[in-house]
Amino acid sequence: MDLHLEGKVVILTGGFKGIGKGIALRLAKEGAIVAVINRDDGAAEQFDAEMKAITDNYRTYLMDLNDTDDIAPIVEDVVKTYGHIDGLVNNADRNDNLDLDHTSWREFEQSLHGNLTHYYELAHRCAPYLRESKGAIVDISSKTALTGQGKTSAYAANLLVFDASKGVHFHDEVFKDTVYFMNNVFCNTSTTPTQWYRKTDALAKAAFSNNDYYEAGGKASDTQPEDKRGLEVDPKFVGFSGGSDTPAGKLAGMAPKPRPTSTRHTPPPSCAWASTPSRPACSGRRR
Repeated sequence: MDLHLEGKVVILTGGFKGIGKGIALRLAKEGAIVAVINRDDGAAEQFDAEMKAITDNYRTYLMDLNDTDDIAPIVEDVVKTYGHIDGLVNNADRNDNLDLDHTSWREFEQSLHGNLTHYYELAHRCAPYLRESKGAIVDISSKTALTGQGKTSAYAANLLVFDASKGVHFHDEVFKDTVYFMNNVFCNTSTTPTQWYRKTDALAKAAFSNNDYYEAGGKASDTQPEDKRGLEVDPKFVGFSGGSDTPAGKLAGMAPKPRPTSTRHTPPPSCAWASTPSRPACSGRRR
């Protein structure tokens, strides 16, 4: 497989184990230069052995991503070393088993910081270089926010859930760079199809993969983006209360709708590297 990644510099978090390691190894096999940020969890030696069987041209940075101020110097070191950044894969995260009944707001906030803040900071620091290289950002999220699981209140909180029932357009402006939407929920509890955009080319540079699209009215919008790995099933949100404009119980018991075939929006070719046969950048959770 040639994903046209030869010489591309990609920063990857949480790359020593699991999905992250799978992404790192695949990128290396495709000729990319991987800069892995990972906490010192005792897995570095095994990771190095597997990477060196493929290439010597990679870097590792040992740091705890909770120490957000340490991210900027790493990004600058990557740029100083290689001269450019072509991709960012935010993969590192952890389920810290926090539940609603026994977790204080401070613990919840701390968990959000550990699971979400470094996503933003890395994107923030890499953005100028990614614009120069016309690169891409891939954020890994979890199906846990859809399927439900005990003690994941903060862990699953960085998943996008968009409710179109208020008639708000999903996106009004034209993206200047490629933006990926993966493992998210686009839920419309009204009978009027989702209004995805107003400007014709608003989503021309957007790539959608593995998302759930639910229209309570049973009919998808003509402007719904193409998502070959997407679903149209009832997410069956629970726990909402107060107000008829929320999903509060409206979705319970509604039958899943089949995913329609669409050619309305074709993802840009550059998203191919995030959709390998094993789908390392579109599934599951991390280290």
